Amino acid sequence: MKDVENWLKSVSAFANGTGGVLVFGETADGTVAGVKDMETASEIIRVKIEEYIIPLPEVELKVQKAENGRRMLLLEVAAGQETPYYYIGEDTAEAYVRAEKASVPAGPQELKRLILKGRHISYDTQITGYDAKNCTFEDFSVAYQEWTGNLMDDRRFESFGMIKGGKLTAAGLLFADNPPTGHSHISCHRWAQTRDKRSGELLDSEEHTGGLIHLLNKGIWFIKRNMKVLWAEEEGRKRELADYRDRSMFEALINAFAHRDYFVGGSGIRIDMYEDCLIICSPGGMPDGSSIQDKKTEMILPVRRNPVLADIFCQIGYMRLSGTGISEIEKDCGEFFSDKGQFTVILKNLNYKNENAGDDSDGNRSGGNADENAVGDCGGNTGNDRDGNTGNGHGGDTGGIMLNENERKVLAILIKEPAISTDNISQQSRIAKRTVERILQTLKKKGAVVREGSRRSGSWRVLM
Repeated sequence: MKDVENWLKSVSAFANGTGGVLVFGETADGTVAGVKDMETASEIIRVKIEEYIIPLPEVELKVQKAENGRRMLLLEVAAGQETPYYYIGEDTAEAYVRAEKASVPAGPQELKRLILKGRHISYDTQITGYDAKNCTFEDFSVAYQEWTGNLMDDRRFESFGMIKGGKLTAAGLLFADNPPTGHSHISCHRWAQTRDKRSGELLDSEEHTGGLIHLLNKGIWFIKRNMKVLWAEEEGRKRELADYRDRSMFEALINAFAHRDYFVGGSGIRIDMYEDCLIICSPGGMPDGSSIQDKKTEMILPVRRNPVLADIFCQIGYMRLSGTGISEIEKDCGEFFSDKGQFTVILKNLNYKNENAGDDSDGNRSGGNADENAVGDCGGNTGNDRDGNTGNGHGGDTGGIMLNENERKVLAILIKEPAISTDNISQQSRIAKRTVERILQTLKKKGAVVREGSRRSGSWRVLM
């Protein structure tokens, strides 16, 4: 029962986060020494938690037998509902949070977030000190009228949760035409070449501050200004083939504004455009602290970090109540990545062709007429499935088997590390785990790889 202070800080951090498990009877190098007196150890743990953690978190003690026959004591700490949970030291009380694999003191912003979480208050419901009469909402009013056909009036501002008692809420402040906060910011960048060959040369860039409707419009127009529209003939008719579908592009951007972490001061939405993809980053990861690349997206429950903002965007037709944003983005081979600091959406350029499909030596894409079968590997313009695993992609030296970009990326990893797990493939390739699983099945069907051995201890053999 050594390092009592350290494991108590971890109890605080787990309760303030998504929960966790502490193992007693196991050394730092993984050796199981065991716990000799389970009853005494359990009592000490309970007493220490009651004495040093406030409020009392929900915990459970379990005994687990190791392979060497020795017993370990597991302390399971549930995610708390009455945050923040403080560790009471000799001179002060401090709340802890998890950072990587360590428990560290919560900073001012994190502590405020925990306090509001414990009170079941979201950022956007807070009442500010700004008088509503001193602010205008012209951009928002126009958007509301375009969607509903009705004029916006003061009563609706109240019912939408934008104004309370004559004061702006945080949501109202964000929708105001010129909000006096550092949160309403967007930076947009169009880079030369592809993402992996970026030269550092900026072809276009701009930054904006203002209300959310203003920023959203600026982001959309920047993307449209910097993307190309090709065309294809279909049954004697010409059909436009845009680099990015309006719906998936809009869903990615609106979700960035609606679900970002506004407690992260001085930050904003960032758009980076390359020849082969569009990347949208927003401050704050998943609300529960998990990593989206480790989840099956169809199993993710819709959680609104900013419920008032999300509801307002629904009221003006910018968001859908059914929570279909992720599936819309995935239709165009969109990928997701999150950590504690940010959430990233990557949309593939539907018209991008790799070097073997006619790019010049610098990786730049030429515009103009486009044969429909020559556009990129992803869905949308070509009617491909959600993974882009159509078999009509243009591979390199792949023994006559046609592979798309993601399939080639996974194959290259398997060649180097045949026994690698899907989790590690996802991390190395920055492709969602669920997509990696489907790509592996596609590679098997195409005869590119075969699985040898068991699911746990087996490996992949590349046949090309």
